[in-house]
Amino acid sequence: MNRYAKLNAPTVTFAGAVMLFWAWYTGGGGWSYPASASAFFVFTLHAFDWMLLIGGAAMVAVGIVCYAGARVGLLLETIVSALCGLVMLMCAGTWLAGGALGINTILVGFFGVTFTSGARSAWVMYRASDATGGQSSVRASTPVVPAAPPPPHPASQASSALPKDGEPPPEEGYLAALSKEED
Repeated sequence: MNRYAKLNAPTVTFAGAVMLFWAWYTGGGGWSYPASASAFFVFTLHAFDWMLLIGGAAMVAVGIVCYAGARVGLLLETIVSALCGLVMLMCAGTWLAGGALGINTILVGFFGVTFTSGARSAWVMYRASDATGGQSSVRASTPVVPAAPPPPHPASQASSALPKDGEPPPEEGYLAALSKEED
């Protein structure tokens, strides 16, 4: 059981679900592009659609492996996230170079950076869990004997000029009784 894989599972599954939703929402394309667009520009539009479908399904599958606590899930996430992130960056770069500076281009570029960063994080977790099996390598320290309790604050001590519990209040009032108290 790998702790890092289990911690990473919700994020991977959510990313895959969002990718699949985006693929479903856009309906596999429906892109509008200028007639003068290059063949590579059009190819990136279709590559992005397929990356959403295949990458989203792969991310959900990786999330299931991670939920099972398998260390290999982190390696799979590294591969799938890196591939999806690189495809997104390629698409955003091509669209930007083709003059399509819109919200989709910005979002795809942002998510491309996010996915490649996630791939790096998954790789770091995969490498860190090599020796420890995903368990914490920090050892518990020996118990420390608590120090003596600090003396009470002077303001928390009841004044001798004030009545004890159950006695009536001073006739001249509390402030007057306190003013007559000697230090």
